[in-house]
Amino acid sequence: MLDDLTATSSSAGGTIITQLANFNWASFWTNLGNTVADIAIRIVIAVILFLIGWIAIKIFMWVIRKLLTRRKVNITLQSWMCNVIDGVLKVLLIVVIISTIGIEAVSISALIAAAGLSVGVALSGILQNFVAGAMVIAQEPIQVGEWVALEGGVEGVVETISLTTTQILTFTNEIIIVSNQPIISGSVTNYSRKPIRRCD
Repeated sequence: MLDDLTATSSSAGGTIITQLANFNWASFWTNLGNTVADIAIRIVIAVILFLIGWIAIKIFMWVIRKLLTRRKVNITLQSWMCNVIDGVLKVLLIVVIISTIGIEAVSISALIAAAGLSVGVALSGILQNFVAGAMVIAQEPIQVGEWVALEGGVEGVVETISLTTTQILTFTNEIIIVSNQPIISGSVTNYSRKPIRRCD
């Protein structure tokens, strides 16, 4: 039995040594070098594309802000539009870079769509405030610097308006942050919109 095991081990060892001896090491190292070189080239191209794309986006956004300012677009609306455009351009840049590395764009798009759906379901309340914020910015029921009173007893001067929330500075020097949804769905008293008011 021991002799049989020894003979089997010797035979297996000899087979492995023979295979290693007959293996085309030159072709292996050549293929490995080509693969590493290809990956390195793709990474370098991706880095160059990232730098060029990032600079191009910065320049493009600078031009957009100048155009919006020249057309006297509302500051809050400017910020919202610039954030959306900037985000979309950066996502496209990332997709292009990943495609350059070798990952298919279709797979990336499917992954982004699935992730967007999951995030949308999980953050439905925030998305409602996001839409409400866009409506507040577009319809302008309130603006930064105006004295307003909201449902629920919140009253003061509007400090900032973002896509999801609005900050109001009360007359007792307190900052109250409210979601944008009640501003659209509820009643808003704007004391600053008309310069002359009747006092009984």
